[in-house]
Amino acid sequence: MAADDRAWVEVDLQCISTNVVRVRQFIGANREIMAVVKADGYGHGMAASAQAAVKGGATWLGVATVDEAALLAPLNLKCPICLLCPFAPGQAEIIGQGVVIPTIGDVEQLETLKRHPCKPNLPIHLEIDTGMGRSGSLPQYAVALYRRALELGFLPQGLSTHYSDPIGASDATLNPTQQVMFQQAYQALQAAGAKFPWIHLDASGAIVSLDDPMGNLVRPGLLIYGIQPDTNNAVQQIAPAMSVYARVATVRTLPAGHPISYGGIHRLTRESRLATVLIGYGDGYPRRLSNKGQVILGGHRAHILGAVCMDQIVVDVTDLPYVKPGDVACCLGGPGSDKITANEIAATIATTVHEIPTTLTNRLPRKYVNH
Repeated sequence: MAADDRAWVEVDLQCISTNVVRVRQFIGANREIMAVVKADGYGHGMAASAQAAVKGGATWLGVATVDEAALLAPLNLKCPICLLCPFAPGQAEIIGQGVVIPTIGDVEQLETLKRHPCKPNLPIHLEIDTGMGRSGSLPQYAVALYRRALELGFLPQGLSTHYSDPIGASDATLNPTQQVMFQQAYQALQAAGAKFPWIHLDASGAIVSLDDPMGNLVRPGLLIYGIQPDTNNAVQQIAPAMSVYARVATVRTLPAGHPISYGGIHRLTRESRLATVLIGYGDGYPRRLSNKGQVILGGHRAHILGAVCMDQIVVDVTDLPYVKPGDVACCLGGPGSDKITANEIAATIATTVHEIPTTLTNRLPRKYVNH
């Protein structure tokens, strides 16, 4: 068995490229795509995902950290990189060199940047806090932020906000309120003479759920990896780019009543044939799937029994007599018609679908294919 053959992530790069094409068809010809490749490309591998997204037609890349931007810069993808999150004060010097276009939401960040040497007319994007409460200028201070940016020699090229509940799952009034607040801030900025080549509000959830005519740039993350943020509103024909596989190490028969895994939270109700599969929460496989999760072996589902361990899980294969050591269990995605989706896992453990791919650790090697 090869050193990397215990468990791994398979990423279909052609799938990412095609998903970008599908998103472009969905949004129409008048808007551009900023492919969000933060958090190591949502666990898919940042560099490879960025290259695949640009191949599919993305004209911007979005990151969360200065380090992510610095890793992308040598790829020479010939598209701007936008820093979507506030930067730490100690990162101002590298931002001033123009490695990334920062998103600025308060005067203090402008002042911090200016305390370091900056490229003349350093492009920036301004962020309006319309209800996320995380970062950005309140709408009534947007003009003052814009004017201070000009005074300090920066070039505001973009205006953005972020929806707190784009699919309207918790409060149907949030999105209309945020849209009105953004429109009011934008109109005040226009009255002050501001002209922004780029306006962006919509991440994946808003792309599928909102009719949002204000922006000319969208920020898909989940969608380019083939994950639907809202299964009621979907971009047609996108497909998951990621599958996660792990080897069966042992197959044993244990008697009825035998406890399984830490804490004995499962006891066998019958004599059972059990497979130990080599993946666990040390790989980012959610521990909350204990006694809840499933894997696919030979095209059929098998249930996880007991607690998910750091390095392995126990799976009931009593009704799958063909399973043997060395077989491959599919833990996410898969080649067959029955797939374990990120949405399914997220629903099982009551978390956001974003968490499922992004928490997969580097102990799982990424294997890239083009199907």
